Amino acid sequence: MWHLGCWRSSAWDSGVLNGPFFAAIQTLVPERLRAVSFAFIYLVANLVGMGLGPLLVGALSDALRPWAAEESLRYALLLMSPGYLWAAWHAWRASHTVTRDLKVCLDVDIRPDSLIDSKVSA
Repeated sequence: MWHLGCWRSSAWDSGVLNGPFFAAIQTLVPERLRAVSFAFIYLVANLVGMGLGPLLVGALSDALRPWAAEESLRYALLLMSPGYLWAAWHAWRASHTVTRDLKVCLDVDIRPDSLIDSKVSA
């Protein structure tokens, strides 16, 4: 039963962590490009996460087999974990500019009635 608790915890963590990223992307990207931007994000995430990740872990596990024997998969997964630190560093760096970008986007008057009024007066 403990594995169900871990699975629920990881699903909840994924929602909590991805929610702010997706909200910022939807706010910063123009409306007509939102679907394309999310399609691109999911394409890259799936290619790396489901394609390249397991391949690299398997190759690393095979390379570590002579040294680590039955524990090679454990060490291969451990050696791949700094990738999370790399991603966290990039998210931290992006946080310095995203607040400024959000302020610029939200200061612009983007109400539909203001767009209609500007087209009529032009």
